[in-house]
Amino acid sequence: MKNNSNKVVSVRVVPSNPHTIINSQSQKRIHPRTSTDFDVTIKPVSQGDFSGILNIQVDEKPFDSITLKGIVELPHLDLNPREINLKWINGGSGIVSTDGLRDFVRLRNHLNVPMTFKWNTESVNEGFEIYPESGTLMANTNQDCEVSYKFLLKCGKLPTKKALFVLSTCVEGPISIKGIPSQLEVQIRLPQPKLITSSKRIKLGDVPWGLDVQKYISLKNVGNGPAFVKICAIGELNSVQLTFGNTPVEIRSQEEASFEITVNSRNTGYFQVPISIKHADKEVMQMLVQGNCVFPNVDIFPETIHFTLDNCEEKSGGNGIPTGEKAFAKVTAFRYDFYPHLIINGRKIEQRFCRISEIAIPPLVNIYPRKIIFNIYQMSNNATGILTQVKFEICVPFFCGKI
Repeated sequence: MKNNSNKVVSVRVVPSNPHTIINSQSQKRIHPRTSTDFDVTIKPVSQGDFSGILNIQVDEKPFDSITLKGIVELPHLDLNPREINLKWINGGSGIVSTDGLRDFVRLRNHLNVPMTFKWNTESVNEGFEIYPESGTLMANTNQDCEVSYKFLLKCGKLPTKKALFVLSTCVEGPISIKGIPSQLEVQIRLPQPKLITSSKRIKLGDVPWGLDVQKYISLKNVGNGPAFVKICAIGELNSVQLTFGNTPVEIRSQEEASFEITVNSRNTGYFQVPISIKHADKEVMQMLVQGNCVFPNVDIFPETIHFTLDNCEEKSGGNGIPTGEKAFAKVTAFRYDFYPHLIINGRKIEQRFCRISEIAIPPLVNIYPRKIIFNIYQMSNNATGILTQVKFEICVPFFCGKI
């Protein structure tokens, strides 16, 4: 209110409706050529049309009145649309498990107060996301929220075709008011894939016992929609182990993917194991892994190894052997003739390894020295009575030859 007079006036606002409240001061003094504001709050008790009168008094005398009109409704946000169909675009280059499917929903706050919002969904709706999940929408403004879906390869199966998001709202202020919740229904529409392969029989041929054998198979998706492929064995045998690489994986329309299969068997003989090809946890094809487990036969050459053992040691006495001692030649001989065990993959097999034996040649004995000289000294008296020394040399011959 503005005072256009040249004197100070006292202005008072008196509401006729008990649900209309004048905040702060309902009576104020206004100086000449100045203005002031009155804060009015409406607290209706029921929905529908609302009307009221504000009586203006100047200097305690009736002066004028203001009519209030409005529509009372619980706070809520308008959704547009209320249903979303997430569709796959044929020929698109996106990957559902990486890029996902997406669309937008618009929130509109048509009230003249700010509102907070929050999206909630059930935990079973795996793969669905909405952003932002929460926020504040100012008065008379809009907000776009992105709804997206990504296929969870680790989960292995598609969720329910419909996901329900619930939007809760609230007006924050001196008195918090919860708004009317709204619902957004999201549906997934994906075209069906179609998987083909050149052969449904995986022939491994001879598989060595206990060794890993790898084989690659190729699957092509000739359908219009993406295929979420997972491979697993059906009724796997205890003696045959199958492992599958790079699975699960997404194969886009008109594309091809290769899968590695590793087979390990510990039971000799023919075997066959069926495997299941699944899309989104639903079997769409069966294949058969066939092979013959054989124990390895090792070619050994030569079959016999002969070698000579040099096990004689020479014993010598230098320049001679003192009297009373003996000299010996040390001769040691061993006989080798056996078959070592052949071990493959930690298992001893019946097949013999090569024969290892010693050539039966007697060892040579070298004796040194070839003769030993014994010096014998004897004292004697001659006719002159003088002692003389006589030296005798005795030669003992030795031989060198075979024993």
